[in-house]
Amino acid sequence: MEAAKTAAKAADVNVLLVGDGACGKTKVWEWLRSNLQAAADDKYVPTVMNEEPCQLREGSETLCVWDSAGPDDYARLREMMYASLRIDVVVVCIALRDGITPHDKARIKVWVLEAREARPSARILLLGTMSDLQPAGGADPPTQLSGLLDELGCGWLEVSAKTDQGDRAGLVSAMRAAGISGQAEAVRRAALRDAIPAALRPIRASKVLAATDALFDTGLTASEVYDALLSGCETDDGRQVVTGLGMPFVQRMRASRGMLGAYTASVVGGIAAGGVCVLLLGLLRSPERLK
Repeated sequence: MEAAKTAAKAADVNVLLVGDGACGKTKVWEWLRSNLQAAADDKYVPTVMNEEPCQLREGSETLCVWDSAGPDDYARLREMMYASLRIDVVVVCIALRDGITPHDKARIKVWVLEAREARPSARILLLGTMSDLQPAGGADPPTQLSGLLDELGCGWLEVSAKTDQGDRAGLVSAMRAAGISGQAEAVRRAALRDAIPAALRPIRASKVLAATDALFDTGLTASEVYDALLSGCETDDGRQVVTGLGMPFVQRMRASRGMLGAYTASVVGGIAAGGVCVLLLGLLRSPERLK
């Protein structure tokens, strides 16, 4: 793992391929690495972790592309890879051999959620693999996924590593652009994390409410508060509470603070207005006080 960390540290952009087992991640990784058609062997050989990345050049930047294990049993290993390899881009791979199924849509959401929880600043691309095996007829994948792509804010590309179909240069360019954007997002989130009072860091489950309130006091928007909370969660229990409550909770808390502020202002204003009325009434009842 130390050799992998060293390679990741030297790279300008780190990319992690994720997806269900046998979805074609490793074939894509080989296709990118060799710059040639991937081996046509259809035998499935599961990946656990590759210590050596696929290294690519795009302009003046070096990209390291990492393969990963798909089964849920390896979730902890992937979580370690997200952090240890400083992942900037997550490419979620979906096999197109059966078209886009409801199961595929559900799994895409699972993978995107995992990536965003493990590496909130990383940008996410969706990659359709095995495009040569797509069933003939029917709507194309981008059309079938249009609502989901908008919901998740992810880009879409398609390739077939086996038959060398797809825009390899376009994929590499998209990964580079996403990586630069992800790094800028990491800097933004680090600044938000620094806005959390030191006494509340790291955010644990018991500190989420206090941290949310303190962050709103700094003038951050609801989305910035939510990003800061995720960035400041360095424990599983804190992260689970924040993601469980979600953005709607933060928005409701913001609204309730606004309502409380308006209510307090109206009460204070009412008290002040009442005091003026009492004073005027007293003066009217005692004209001699005006003299």
